[in-house]
This record gives sequence, C-alpha cells and structure tokens, in this order.
Amino acid sequence: MTVGELCQLCGLCCQGAFLRYALLDANEAVRLESLGVPTTTRRDGQRALRLGCRALSGTRCAIYQARPAACDSYFCQLAFRLRHGVVAPEIASQVVEQAQALLREIEADLPPRAEDDPPSVMERAHHHGLLSGPALLRRAEALFREHFLVPGQP
Repeated sequence: MTVGELCQLCGLCCQGAFLRYALLDANEAVRLESLGVPTTTRRDGQRALRLGCRALSGTRCAIYQARPAACDSYFCQLAFRLRHGVVAPEIASQVVEQAQALLREIEADLPPRAEDDPPSVMERAHHHGLLSGPALLRRAEALFREHFLVPGQP
C-alpha cells in the first residue's frame, strides 16, 4: 500500500476529524469558490477551507487536480510512518478503519444535524456534546493524537 492509497482509503483530514481548516492563499480561495467549494475568512484574516470539505466524495477528493497547496502537502503522522516503513500497510489500514468506525459511532450519538451546524462530525460533537457522554469523544481524540496529528498541530 502506498501513502496515496492510504489517503484515498482514509479521508479523515478532509472530513475535519482532527483538523478544522486548510489555509489558502487568495487565488486558491477564488479558484475553489469557482468550483463550488465554499471558503471562509478566519478571525485572523487568513483565507481557509473549512474541513469537512464539501469536495470530499466518500474518502476521495472530487477536485483532486485543483486541490489547494495545503491539501497537496499535508501528511498525517500515519502516512509519514507508512512512507518511512515504521508501520506496516496492514496496520495502517486497521488504524484508519478503527478511526472511521469511531467517527460513525460518534455521528450516531449526535442529535440530528441542524442546517447551521459545523461541517465535521468532531466539531458537531464538541459543539453539542454526545448523548452518551464524553467517553467516546475522548477515545477518538486519543486515537487521532496517537496516529494522525502531526506533533505541533493544535
């Protein structure tokens, strides 16, 4: 399994599972909006693509050839470990499956989605809380920290 194949299997960064934004330059923001992908301006004035990205189709990018530089250059910890032979492809696949299963469990434990809700399941969980309490959310966050977040990311 290549890193690219892992990414196509996964899609968690694009879903906003452990990242909230992909930073853009002004030209990228205009290009994305012309493709029907909404962008936002953060409080600090930086243009950004809010994740759960609307260009995500399943676990694949529908605008892959026009994706922003931040998306093109991002590698999660799991992808980095796979690329450098630190983790076996089978283990990487299992970690992705475990993370996706946790997200499905979290989504099933949320109140019905409102129109003005944040786009990602994790943001919605933080915003509303889970019906069953915080334990499931803590498990998911620990998994994301251990396997996906790059050290130094907020």
